[in-house]
Amino acid sequence: MGINKDWGRISVTQAVAPAVHTATATQAAGIDTALYRKLVVVLDYGVVTDGTWTTTITTSATVGGSYVADDGLVTGEAFTVVTSTEDAQVYEVAIDLDALDNRWLKVVQTETVASASSLFGITLVGELKEA
Repeated sequence: MGINKDWGRISVTQAVAPAVHTATATQAAGIDTALYRKLVVVLDYGVVTDGTWTTTITTSATVGGSYVADDGLVTGEAFTVVTSTEDAQVYEVAIDLDALDNRWLKVVQTETVASASSLFGITLVGELKEA
């Protein structure tokens, strides 16, 4: 999984800025998956003080539409549920673009404890389709 020498033109998009997050974090703008051949979500975790952080891929038919969880998009190894035991690591997960029901995609990071805080950022790395 991940990026290798077989990838063509690469696009790197910051989905959620690196910061201390104390609540659910959702990327601001949807990603137009029609532009990509391959897409990898990179979760970069610093310190997790408490709580459990879960990653969900959501999709929508339109960029401004309602985004809902879209199961079955992760290829290979699934997202790791992150607690203070799994912090200070980088996780990457490939997205199966052929399995998408909708064109637009967002990544959502959800925490389970109201007082939880975590330092993390989410980046999307994709191979662009030929123009």
